[in-house]
Amino acid sequence: MEEKIRTYIIRNVQTELNRMYCKYDIVFHIDGRNCKTVEQVFTEFKRVLKFPEYFGGNWDSFDEVFNDAEWVYDSGKSFVIFITDADKILQGDEENFKRFMRILTSAPKEWELINKKRGKIIFHTTHRECEGFKRRMDF
Repeated sequence: MEEKIRTYIIRNVQTELNRMYCKYDIVFHIDGRNCKTVEQVFTEFKRVLKFPEYFGGNWDSFDEVFNDAEWVYDSGKSFVIFITDADKILQGDEENFKRFMRILTSAPKEWELINKKRGKIIFHTTHRECEGFKRRMDF
């Protein structure tokens, strides 16, 4: 059974990040404001997740590298990818946004089944942008 995407209110992003550092072994923080174009998405994820040099900077390569999770070096550790200002990601580019979200939402299941890695992705938006973001995610 696939886990549904849950939403909840985060009043303070820094407080939430601090909580995550206590709860997870590894915390990756992606800033959605740095992901307005496809190229920026690839750059930000490569920088933060430390993708390998062979990452090709295209969707097929992103899918492969993101899903194999080799960038998490210790498979025994739990990790979270916390994406702040997620509503800013690929705004106005719905086709690429849907492709991006399909990759991200399918990854945790694959990490666990194939790589035995325990990972989670949390999307943060402002309260005002939350409903619009959830509609964009409905694919």
